Amino acid sequence: MATLTEMVVDVRERIGEDSADFFTDAEVIRALNLGVTTFTAEEAWPWLYTEFSLTLGEGQTELELPSNVSIHRAFAIRLSCSMISSVTSAAAHASGLPPNVEP
Repeated sequence: MATLTEMVVDVRERIGEDSADFFTDAEVIRALNLGVTTFTAEEAWPWLYTEFSLTLGEGQTELELPSNVSIHRAFAIRLSCSMISSVTSAAAHASGLPPNVEP
């Protein structure tokens, strides 16, 4: 995988600009970032998805992302929950709610 510096050099070679005479490095980097953002938004590319499952304990408010998911990148999380236990059902029954509704 190319480094950011290598990508900037490659862009400069492609446009025939050896140094930052017209486009600053910041402008080239912004254009590279825009290209990546645009490309990744075009399709649901399978290599951009990571699927994992975990169990959260009662009262747990945070989860740890897998090592291959960076908080420095844009990502979406889809959660599916299932919490039916005898404690939940008993509490719902005592409150008069259906067993699948928490009080």
